[in-house]
Amino acid sequence: MNAARDRLAHAEEVKGARRLFESLEARLDALRTAGLGYLSLSRPAPSLSRGEGQRIRLGVSLVSALDGVVHVLDEPTVGLHAKDVTRLAGRVALAKVVASDMTGLAILMDEPSRGMHPGEVVRLNSVLR
Repeated sequence: MNAARDRLAHAEEVKGARRLFESLEARLDALRTAGLGYLSLSRPAPSLSRGEGQRIRLGVSLVSALDGVVHVLDEPTVGLHAKDVTRLAGRVALAKVVASDMTGLAILMDEPSRGMHPGEVVRLNSVLR
């Protein structure tokens, strides 16, 4: 992904490419945050694991800047390794929705003792009990 960043840096020289560059950079950052920085952009999609595919879908959906969209993340961590569940649910899914103007609801059915808000329903910037 670093090679992609270097190539995109050259795109800034083209008039009007700044917005495109920022959009692509945000998507690459989302993939890195989801723990996929090791993937090359030339890797065929069928060679990705189920967990990698899940993290790509989640990262891409959270980068979208659509107005009037509610992101409902129903079991976004299915198929992921336990160490990725905490990172992804805590840093990417919930943190991204809370830190932005997006509206979102994450449904995580893990054991009540796991996660940022175990056994609680989390919505927007508040925790409901």
